[in-house]
Amino acid sequence: MTAFTHLNISSDSEEIPLKGVVDMSLHLNQLQNDVIRLYHSLKTVDTPNGHIEIDRLPMYQDTIVEYARAILYNDFTPSDAGLEALIRLNLDQYAYSEKGEVFISDHEYDMLMNMWMSRGGEQIIYCDVFENAWPMAEHTAPWMVGSVKKTYKIQNMRQYFEETYTKAGTKIINWVVAPKYDGVSANIEIRNGKVHQALTRGDRALGQDITPLIQRSKNIDKVIEKLGGHITGYLKAEVCVSSEDFPVMKEAGYANRRSATTAVINTPKNLRFARCVSIVPLMFYSENREARYCPPCSIYLKNPSQNELLRNMVDLLRKAKDSSFPYRVDGVVVFPCITDQNTADVMENAMAYKINTAEALTTIEYGYISIGRMGKATPMVKVKPCEVNETIVTDVNIGSFAIWDKLGLHEHEKVYIYSAGDVIPQLRLPGERVYDEDAPKIRLKMVCPYCGHPLENSSCINPHCRRVMAGRITNFLAKLGVEDISDATIDLLVQSRRLRDIADIFVLTRSDLDGIPGIGDGKANMILQNIRQLSKTPVRVSEFFGSLGIPGISTKLCREIFQNVSLNEFLNDKDYDLELKIMNTDALGPKRVETIIDFRNDFKSEIQEIMSHMTIVEDRQYYGNVVFTGFRDKEWALKFDHLGFSVSDNLNSSTVCVIAANQNTGKAMKAKQRGLPIFTVGEIERAYAFCENQIRR
Repeated sequence: MTAFTHLNISSDSEEIPLKGVVDMSLHLNQLQNDVIRLYHSLKTVDTPNGHIEIDRLPMYQDTIVEYARAILYNDFTPSDAGLEALIRLNLDQYAYSEKGEVFISDHEYDMLMNMWMSRGGEQIIYCDVFENAWPMAEHTAPWMVGSVKKTYKIQNMRQYFEETYTKAGTKIINWVVAPKYDGVSANIEIRNGKVHQALTRGDRALGQDITPLIQRSKNIDKVIEKLGGHITGYLKAEVCVSSEDFPVMKEAGYANRRSATTAVINTPKNLRFARCVSIVPLMFYSENREARYCPPCSIYLKNPSQNELLRNMVDLLRKAKDSSFPYRVDGVVVFPCITDQNTADVMENAMAYKINTAEALTTIEYGYISIGRMGKATPMVKVKPCEVNETIVTDVNIGSFAIWDKLGLHEHEKVYIYSAGDVIPQLRLPGERVYDEDAPKIRLKMVCPYCGHPLENSSCINPHCRRVMAGRITNFLAKLGVEDISDATIDLLVQSRRLRDIADIFVLTRSDLDGIPGIGDGKANMILQNIRQLSKTPVRVSEFFGSLGIPGISTKLCREIFQNVSLNEFLNDKDYDLELKIMNTDALGPKRVETIIDFRNDFKSEIQEIMSHMTIVEDRQYYGNVVFTGFRDKEWALKFDHLGFSVSDNLNSSTVCVIAANQNTGKAMKAKQRGLPIFTVGEIERAYAFCENQIRR
């Protein structure tokens, strides 16, 4: 989100551009409302504001980051609801991102969490449960999936030592000091020396079942052998990518070991990288109910003084932060070996001392504006190359024009670059600013760098802009399932005038793809084959218009529109006739109706040209939707679709039944509460027959 544009989730809300002097207080309060509404829309299926899928959360990154920075650096005091929504959005993104992306740094996240807890809130440890391609499963040892308390202040560690000694008394003799390995937490159930099940933390009741990944990991057999071989019990572990194995992931496009680890864990699509992840054991809880700490490179101390504990923490940190250390480490953890260990949470008594994300001091070279796929403008700075957490940083996203104005950056100013969550580079100013006395402020010309058109509401709205055209083409292909041609490739084709609009993709030739970086013969043939297939495949009218990039208009909304108007009427009716017909569509306020009609008028010729290359068919009658939870099956999804039931990932008012791989998933439980029929995957034919009977009624 930019400084002057807020979320427009509500169907009838009007976007009001703010010009000139901005009331910052009003802006920040609106920003807070946006974040609260965003979290509500993410969590609630039946919401008047429109549901947002977890995989679409990165679309709202700018909103989330700007709100977090306003709290941490602009002294904005958030409401409890806003702060909780912000924390949970960041935790959910970390838990479910397929590419390992996060929004803010660990340090910023911890500062927000400390603020939340200082207000009396309980520590938020577990992400929300959303459906993911990994099936969800119930934790059989929930006491193994707790999280350690964390601090960045040495005085808090001293206080922790004092309280722990006092609380435990003579029950504590020994301590374990270990590196805080920076990966993804997992609980692995081992039976007779074999991995029986492995789950991510999830919400402590349910976690993602990543058993196949753990079974294929690089070193699980060696870990089990070292623990005793034919053992039975639970292993709390951190899943990490080592420096030895990272080059394979780097070649696949991942920035560093942290993002690579998260990406492998979060989706089965990356199962092929299983041999690149290592299991770092932390604690083994045997069938005899004995807890054994077993982190690699840990230090065992017998009845140490507090100063001895602190000295060993420092020594271990020095060793773990050396470039030769095989895994990423972001602190140290101390485990008191209390004889009457609490089995409700084996991590209850542990404490982590974290060090801030690595950063580098560098110099600004110049500022510029970047334009996103759909025309959104973002202020950027080019900096002298610097290394931050294994990544060479040259460009930094400032987030919004409001932040840009507040920073007031000068030419050749010294700035710190740090990596938010070790993935996204961010900028902060030193305590004392450093720039030449006569250095002017960096001024950004508020025009699109691609077409020179003045920006409006921080966006390029010129429909003929090269960048906007490329974005529309990429969006069209992605929405209709052509995923083998990237945004960068489309941009190069538009730049070289081999593509001018969406219709041109249907007349692309092999020679058009010659000389495009990253496209060899095999990739070129695949792209052309997929485009030819798209031209032959019947596409429903709602899917077609939902892919054209009409601002704020989804495929689902198009389906409702074309229940009230035919394709011929949509293309040829006079404006007022069309307006009267589509105004009856639910969730269409006056602003959206105007947007649709303006788009129709501006792009009518192009729409007709695209249609001449495709097979556009009328929408079939739909009777509701069927929810698949915990599994995917394209063939059955197609069968249900032909029957007149769309397959959805989420329950809503149109859901007629649920088919679940695991009846303990959050969606299955929600279906039970609503009294909806639930079928197992093995009963999918019965579910199909049930839907047939719904039509006959």
